[in-house]
Amino acid sequence: MKKRFLILGCFLIVLSGEFTHSQKQIDSHKVSENKIDNSDQLYIVSDKDRYGIINGENKIVVDLIYDYMHKSTENLILVELNGKRGLIDKKGKEIVPPIYIDIYDFINDRALIRTEEKYGFINTKGIFKVPLKYDWADDFSDGRAIVRVNEKLGFIDTTGTEVIKPNYLEAMNFSEGLAAVKIRKHWGFIDKTGKVIVSPIYDFDSYDAVFVFLEGLARVVVDDKWGYIDKTGKYVIPLRYSFAYNFIDGKAYVVSEKGESLFIDKTGKIVRSGDELFPAKEAEPSEGMIKIEVNDKWGFSNENGDTVITAIYDDVNDFKNGVACVKMNGKWGVINKTGEVIIPIQYEIIIPIYN
Repeated sequence: MKKRFLILGCFLIVLSGEFTHSQKQIDSHKVSENKIDNSDQLYIVSDKDRYGIINGENKIVVDLIYDYMHKSTENLILVELNGKRGLIDKKGKEIVPPIYIDIYDFINDRALIRTEEKYGFINTKGIFKVPLKYDWADDFSDGRAIVRVNEKLGFIDTTGTEVIKPNYLEAMNFSEGLAAVKIRKHWGFIDKTGKVIVSPIYDFDSYDAVFVFLEGLARVVVDDKWGYIDKTGKYVIPLRYSFAYNFIDGKAYVVSEKGESLFIDKTGKIVRSGDELFPAKEAEPSEGMIKIEVNDKWGFSNENGDTVITAIYDDVNDFKNGVACVKMNGKWGVINKTGEVIIPIQYEIIIPIYN
């Protein structure tokens, strides 16, 4: 019998259907009969292509009338009805009517919202903080958002003030106080006032990549050679790679001129070589519970390695707030830490709305 500990992502969207399994599984994982008060926990569910919200007792909180639902903030839910999008709260109260082409996630307490022709921003109360006046806009990043007016790009702050006038043909988002912009034929970096900090000498146009500062360094490319600069434009790691990724946790993945896959530190020292860009990680506990796989089925152990919930599920999610989503026979439900099924395993989509 094989036993593995892994981290897996899980897509938690689920429709109603009939759920059956063996009597032994029913007895050992029967639906909880109010042993734990889970009524405050909410879930987005879908049944026959209609979305709504239920509570932890499987009672309907918001009728299943929407074409789509997605958690936008702690208190707001994105909804779609007849091809248009709006926002409701967790009790179903309409905050923004479903009349817009799209509403994006909130960043810096602002959500990008668009009609057929214009873009603007609202706050979490549904109030417009930036009018629908831009030809295009991007999400806020580092307190600034890119906007387009008459084919030129500039930047606004969260009040809607144009802090950098639309003068650029191309630009990338701010990160760590700097943003890459194209000035004439080459790219450089500006600060939040629009002052050029790093001279425009770089060739970014030929690459499907984002050039931003992360952990104090930015990857750059000149004549197909990649390296890293600091915020003054000084080369910290020379242009010597055929490709380079951004630094994460002090390490970056690069490809040498010979095609070798390498991990380097911020001095350019090779810390590891190999073809795995993002190696698999061992599972970490979530609320003291660790996902385990036994013969292609999933369950949970405690941090001592003792099996707490038998591996009978096709997929499982991490525990949070004392509950976890589990999948069996193509349907999803919810269990608690004793393995009791507190939301029947009958949905094709279930998305926890955590408080």
